[in-house]
Amino acid sequence: MKKITALEIFLVCLSLGIPKVSEAQMIDTTLTAFFPLHVGDYWEYEYINFIFPDKRCRRIIGENLINGKKYFAIQEVSTTYGFLGPTTLMGHFRINDSMMVVGRNTSGFAGGDTTTEGDEIIYKLNEPVGSRWVVYRWPSTTEYRKVSSVSDSTLHYVPEFEGGYGQPTDTDNSAFLEKHKGLVFAGYGMGLGIVLKGSIINGVRSGTITDSLYNVLSVEQTNAAPARAFVVSQNYPNPFNPSTTIAYQLTAAGQVRLKVFDLVGREVATLVDARQNAGSYRVQFNANKLSSGVYFYRLQANGKIETKHMTLLK
Repeated sequence: MKKITALEIFLVCLSLGIPKVSEAQMIDTTLTAFFPLHVGDYWEYEYINFIFPDKRCRRIIGENLINGKKYFAIQEVSTTYGFLGPTTLMGHFRINDSMMVVGRNTSGFAGGDTTTEGDEIIYKLNEPVGSRWVVYRWPSTTEYRKVSSVSDSTLHYVPEFEGGYGQPTDTDNSAFLEKHKGLVFAGYGMGLGIVLKGSIINGVRSGTITDSLYNVLSVEQTNAAPARAFVVSQNYPNPFNPSTTIAYQLTAAGQVRLKVFDLVGREVATLVDARQNAGSYRVQFNANKLSSGVYFYRLQANGKIETKHMTLLK
């Protein structure tokens, strides 16, 4: 029996076909909506045709100025066979004046085309069907990303290979950008890929969100300089409903655990359980599924423990 491909699954989920336009026709002017960039935006993906239903989650954790341009830092975490992996920085991204999604220090980039400012070109949002650019260069193979089709709501890209590796085209290795959502599907070939299951875009929540994964990516490093003392600040605001921010400072790198407990000592949330470098951090805690009351948050790091209380009022 022929195995259904990730692309076929995704196209069934879309239910409607993606209308193509002529090469000379361009999409509308609201192009930046195809790749939303707001601090706090969150995407949760599910792997397709993998043995275990693992997830890949991404969140914009802050802004950075690089050579006078504003970039958005995107953090990522994945589960493998159900186990949470390390949190990694995907890189810094922005949309330039030419309506290109470009990045700096992005993971997986291998000698693709760059702009005159030195940014890596990831997606072109205002190109006609058939336009392509280099995304990877290996010793014997060049991989291009090609605009396959465009509509008012969706952009579709496919790879093309030249050289000794891969096929001239591989439609199962597609990528789809959807307006107001961003990347909704990415294929890896051989029926494998990721599909968007839920998102939070500019504060608007849609689809399915796994709170434990969202909390892992709610951590933002505000200062990389080692702190002079181990400090856990009082959450703000307090009382709160339903979200609050907890800030802390680390004097050295180490395993960090930040957990929330109710009045009888039951654990209700794990906000941080990862190795972190020295510096200052802040994490958002969303208690939308908890009842009003007093809760305790406890930070453990480098052999030290500090506990504070907070009040949820709904």
